[in-house]
Amino acid sequence: MFLKKDMIMANPIYKQSVACRIAFCMFIALIAMAFPHNLMAQPNPAYTIEGVEVDVTAKNAVLAREKALDEAQSKAYQMLAERLLTPEEVASLKIPDPITLSSLVQDFEVVKEQASSVRYKGTYIVRFRPNAMKSQMASQGKTYSDTIKKPVMVLPMFGTNDRSVLWGDSNPWMMAWRNLPADKSLLQPMVIPLGDAQDISELSGDEGIQIDPMAVQELASRYNADDVAILLATSKKNTGQLENLDINLYKNGFEGVVFVKTITIPSLPNEAQNVFYARAAAQLKSVLRGEWKGDVIESQTVMNETVAPTQPAVPYTPPVLGPSSIYMVVAKFSSVQEWVKLKSTVDKIYGMQGTMIKGLKPREATLELRFAGDGLALSAALQNAGITMKAGAQGAPFEIYPSPSLSNRVY
Repeated sequence: MFLKKDMIMANPIYKQSVACRIAFCMFIALIAMAFPHNLMAQPNPAYTIEGVEVDVTAKNAVLAREKALDEAQSKAYQMLAERLLTPEEVASLKIPDPITLSSLVQDFEVVKEQASSVRYKGTYIVRFRPNAMKSQMASQGKTYSDTIKKPVMVLPMFGTNDRSVLWGDSNPWMMAWRNLPADKSLLQPMVIPLGDAQDISELSGDEGIQIDPMAVQELASRYNADDVAILLATSKKNTGQLENLDINLYKNGFEGVVFVKTITIPSLPNEAQNVFYARAAAQLKSVLRGEWKGDVIESQTVMNETVAPTQPAVPYTPPVLGPSSIYMVVAKFSSVQEWVKLKSTVDKIYGMQGTMIKGLKPREATLELRFAGDGLALSAALQNAGITMKAGAQGAPFEIYPSPSLSNRVY
């Protein structure tokens, strides 16, 4: 069941008569058939809310269905606000009346429904009109960016017994992050790696923060994440009660993880450990929504969090083969297998000190290469390995391609 509502939804008659709704839907259906599809409004994924569930009762089935639509639009508005705004802004937001809500909705779809004589249960997809939503929220003093961002991958490590752990049941800090509500925000979405066999094979977690930055970035790329936030939490006693948490926040850099700041979260009296860790994770999530990668100049207190001055970066030293330079290249390939072989070959080239994936698409990848030599030496080394390098367009990175000799190699 799919209803278009672009033209007269704001008219109060929409709420007064079921017959008017039916006539309206037939009218819009005729317009949809009369005009090419590309002239119809295209839904914006940032304003599409799926899985809106309602369960209402009324005097009869017709009234229950109408009441369900009102409730679905109201719930979808709330869910969209949580996606676009900060928690503080959502708390002060007023949900508009049903007539106003109808004017904000571009269309909706009933995915699943059950009805009786007095009850209606349904699951909706609701799509809002971007400009109308911006104007309506601006009328309440709320402004936002609706640009869909790539998520930040969060690696919650826990320090214990002079070592730090990432995976496994011995990391309560990871469990606290996993138990947080699903993240649907556009401000800065976050993702926690599954910790499955493939994750552990790429990043064992036994190295603590002395981890290979390239391995971290490749793991992030598999989760479609741009940035990586490494959160090392250690505990200390608070006058014999629950321990406070000192959380060192690091970002991933080419030379290794780089310290950003320390955030201390104090425990509350009689607070259970799982509740305390969940509260700490929620506060750190708020920190990561902001400009968290900038260096902290001096100590400050934010949201009961003590922020320490900047510490030096944690070094990761790749094999040193001589003076090195950084080259941005775009790797072209035709299949997943070809990409895997190409990447593996580049990693093993003599003089290659590190490769970092900066972007990955179905047919190309953007790589940052650290190579001990100039561009001519890099081109020769790639050529010897069966990879062709040529200059891109003016101002664009170099491009590399697998040659037939690389495709025929056996690994």
